[in-house]
Amino acid sequence: MANNKLILDPEECVLLKSENVSYGSGLTKSVSELILTNKAIIYAKKGLLGGKNHLRFPLDKIKIYENKVQAMQSKNSAGEPSLDIYFLEGQESFAFKNKKDISTWISKMNDLLIKNDSDENKNPVIPGTEFIAKTLKNTIDSCGEIFGFKKKDVKVTIKCPNCGATVTGTKGETKQCPFCDTFVEY
Repeated sequence: MANNKLILDPEECVLLKSENVSYGSGLTKSVSELILTNKAIIYAKKGLLGGKNHLRFPLDKIKIYENKVQAMQSKNSAGEPSLDIYFLEGQESFAFKNKKDISTWISKMNDLLIKNDSDENKNPVIPGTEFIAKTLKNTIDSCGEIFGFKKKDVKVTIKCPNCGATVTGTKGETKQCPFCDTFVEY
């Protein structure tokens, strides 16, 4: 899609820009700028009379394999360093004057498109979940008692936090230590 003025979506932001990037080959080869947004790669081709045409390549069409964006550095037919990007519907190549810019582009695309599967993102906890779980457990226990199901009494042996004596009680109850009268929760 080509147009004269760079128009971004309201939630679209420019993340990276490189000048003197060429796209195409042979007689149609042109030199302009390449722009990376959070939604697309945009090639801004400068016209003869100062106007610009924009080619837009959506990021969601880039191939991803083994958690890496399918983009690599190579050389074009003229021997210039180029960025090859593999899309679902083909390949596009952009020649850069500065070879170091290509690794920056690849790194930025990976940061943008590869999901971070850290442990904290795998199982997000909804606030209040622990409270709801405890309430639900207590409700089920109460219903069980109403219908004649008695929950098992679990005997627990612990040390008194005050005097250090070994005391035994039922899990979930509070009793006084027989040696120092401190209340102990089992």
